[in-house]
Amino acid sequence: MFSVEEPEQDIQPGTVLDVTLIRKAGEGFGLNIVGGTDSREFGNNTSIFISSINTYGPAIACGQLDVGDRLLQINDFSLLEVTHSEAVDAFRKAGTSITLTIEKFAQQLLVAQLSTDNVSCGATFGERVKNFINSWAGAVLIGTSTGALVMYTVSKFWKHNLK
Repeated sequence: MFSVEEPEQDIQPGTVLDVTLIRKAGEGFGLNIVGGTDSREFGNNTSIFISSINTYGPAIACGQLDVGDRLLQINDFSLLEVTHSEAVDAFRKAGTSITLTIEKFAQQLLVAQLSTDNVSCGATFGERVKNFINSWAGAVLIGTSTGALVMYTVSKFWKHNLK
């Protein structure tokens, strides 16, 4: 069961909206998260993002959540400047109903900004490759077997050829 404050049509990247998810007792909300102040998945960005959505459960059923959405708040608990564990605990303690305040496709906007910064700042080739590994690859490929293979290959290349 779910409800949303805004219709799904024409939601632009960066749009902030509230989504309410209701789960059955003892079940999850059907999503996984990545990020936090103790994580460097995305360079210096400490935001909490949706990293995956299960094929069942409230998150997929609502139709409003996507991988890469930034989680700003769970009910009255701010997710700005929290550790990954604090964000996970907020989900666990939330009860059966939560209202998530999200920023749509924020992870993709972050990656685009990091890519633009990488080109415009005059970074060396080695710095650009390192930034790619630390930001774009983590944001786009994290959690996939293809991503793991790409990360392994790029890290071996980095280790042996770009020191």
